[in-house]
Amino acid sequence: MIDNIVTNITYCKSVVDAVSGAVFYSHIPTALVMLVVALLIHMKNRKLILAQILLYIAICFSIWTALDLSIWVYYSNSTIVMFSWSIIEMFSLLLFILSLYFMYIYIYKNDVSFYIKIGVVALFVPIVILSSTTFNLTGFNAQECIATEGQALANYVFGLKVFMSLLMLGLVVRAFIKSDTVSRKKILVLAVGMLSFVFAFLLSGIIASFTENYTLEIYGLLAIGIFIVALARLVVAYGEFNMKVFTAQILVMGLVAIVAAQFAFIQNPVNELLNGLTTLLSVIFGWILIRSVKREIEQKQQITKMAEDVRRAYAIEKKANTELEQLDKVKDQFLMTTQHNLRTPLTSIMGYSDLILNGTYGKQNKKTVEVIQKFQMLGKGMIKMVNDFLDASAFQLGKDVVSLKPDVELLPLVEEVVNELKFKAEDKKITLTLEKPQQVFKIKADPQKLKAAIFNVIDNSIKYTMKGGVDVKFKNHDSVKIVVSDTGIGIAQDHLKNLFTKMFERGTNAKNITGSGVGLYLSYQIIKSHNGKLWAESEGEGKGSQFYIELPLG
Repeated sequence: MIDNIVTNITYCKSVVDAVSGAVFYSHIPTALVMLVVALLIHMKNRKLILAQILLYIAICFSIWTALDLSIWVYYSNSTIVMFSWSIIEMFSLLLFILSLYFMYIYIYKNDVSFYIKIGVVALFVPIVILSSTTFNLTGFNAQECIATEGQALANYVFGLKVFMSLLMLGLVVRAFIKSDTVSRKKILVLAVGMLSFVFAFLLSGIIASFTENYTLEIYGLLAIGIFIVALARLVVAYGEFNMKVFTAQILVMGLVAIVAAQFAFIQNPVNELLNGLTTLLSVIFGWILIRSVKREIEQKQQITKMAEDVRRAYAIEKKANTELEQLDKVKDQFLMTTQHNLRTPLTSIMGYSDLILNGTYGKQNKKTVEVIQKFQMLGKGMIKMVNDFLDASAFQLGKDVVSLKPDVELLPLVEEVVNELKFKAEDKKITLTLEKPQQVFKIKADPQKLKAAIFNVIDNSIKYTMKGGVDVKFKNHDSVKIVVSDTGIGIAQDHLKNLFTKMFERGTNAKNITGSGVGLYLSYQIIKSHNGKLWAESEGEGKGSQFYIELPLG
């Protein structure tokens, strides 16, 4: 009898010795690495439900590993083997439940309903209740050093594992089909890691049961490494779990673990000292590495934040510019409509006043005629102002305003303007002179629009001249120049650059002088449309101004 027991123990020991290397190098390191990874992620994301579930998976896997180790290490102690074997399937099934839970929340970003949780608990409770009964284990086979399982509970657990594995596969397929490109990549990474682990765990258990070679179940655990790599990929490539230093920490911990593990094999005291020193240096340099990585990540985050701020500022500016452009269009359209509506009644008023002056409504006395003539003069000024606004608005909208005709004589246009403005100059007690050229200048022009442009320039000089006068003369080289010189208030140098390009642009010493503020802008646009140039020169405020209108001949 004693010989049989010794023989059985020797047989069991030989089995354990055969797999002891696999046990210690597949159970302990994988369980520890998984636990460390889960703890790191949980410490960084304490309130994140995925981090909590991942920690439960790691704890559950570690407990399962410890129970499996105890079965192999204490093979001759039936009490330990029976106890470990009776509860190991609970943790095995918990791994499948938690893995399914993790995958569901990762894919759908929502927790499962309370009723589903109650249903899962209801499926799990029978295993807890029946774990210590003959439904789970019927005895201990001393000859093979294994517990004898009850088929009822084993089949129930196996069925649940298969169902949950297929459910996980279905979740992945469905989410992969409906997701965008980035989400698909993340789902694929998680699916490869978790499904490899789950199916390897499931299939190794099935093969071990059918062959009754339970050492095969150990090798299924190696797939946990694929799951860990998948987690690392999600963290590093896609920034999941907010673990920017994850890779450096795992690298350092792995290095320290490998160096420290040599203590299990060293027997020479000198080698132990050297290995201890190497381990210490690994810890120190690892700490320095992690700090440098953290610093680099912080700098990158600052740069990224600055880039994002710039991008947002650009987006805001772009949106504001778009809105301003839309407002400008609405404003321009409003101005066009308003000005048209203003010009119509003004034209009617001018027509009726002409009828009165011509005696259509009876003979008028001298005083009434003088009032109506003044009224007409004001009306013409208002019509001109409205026309200027209309033309300026048309230029801003990019519409064609001028229609050029060939062989237009320039001098008669300038003479008409000077004659029309003579009375205004006399009212201000200043002179307005025109130096007529001997040569006839013919150009391509829109007579009406060009006359309006020249009128605005000369009128501007009269308006800003309080004493002295305004002189108009011609210069000829390859083109013809109209030079308008005045003894007015002058123009500051910082105002010259915007004098023609902006409406309502005035110098600081011209605030009390009335005007529409669009004359020079409109003149610039009209002359530009005639392929000409308009510019001004001045020595400064109080020193007069010279305006130059240059037009091509022919």
